[in-house]
Amino acid sequence: MPDWIPRALFAALGVAVVGTAGSALGWLFGRTGVGAVLASALAAAWLMAVQLRPAYRLMAWLRSPEGTPIPPTLTGPWADMAVRIERVRRAQADAIEREQRRLTQFLAAIEASPNGVRLLDAAEQIAWMNPTAAEHFGLNPASDLGQHVTHLLRM
Repeated sequence: MPDWIPRALFAALGVAVVGTAGSALGWLFGRTGVGAVLASALAAAWLMAVQLRPAYRLMAWLRSPEGTPIPPTLTGPWADMAVRIERVRRAQADAIEREQRRLTQFLAAIEASPNGVRLLDAAEQIAWMNPTAAEHFGLNPASDLGQHVTHLLRM
């Protein structure tokens, strides 16, 4: 059984006890129902505030820089969520690193190609070229990157 279930049951019992105490106080003033409702509402508001603290801690951790350790003050389901989120973050970082390595290997292979290769972006601007392409098309890699491909046709 998860460790937070007994705490949730204890909290519910606390609300019931506070409601009963409020009912007893209300009985003294002739308003039993109002006292019970008011006390239970206050107890529930207090419990919500208690639960919001770890939620805010979790949000602060999520906004922190990558690699920040999970706050030790997170417990119960909040700690479970943080651990699961951390696993997803790590998996995403690993996937990005893997793809970066593949891209670097791919670009190194194209760089060494005896064929001239230019990569264009969605706007048909030169995003990358290998030295052979620069030589074949008479392009200057330093100044022609980012230029629209149709502006660089030289005859």
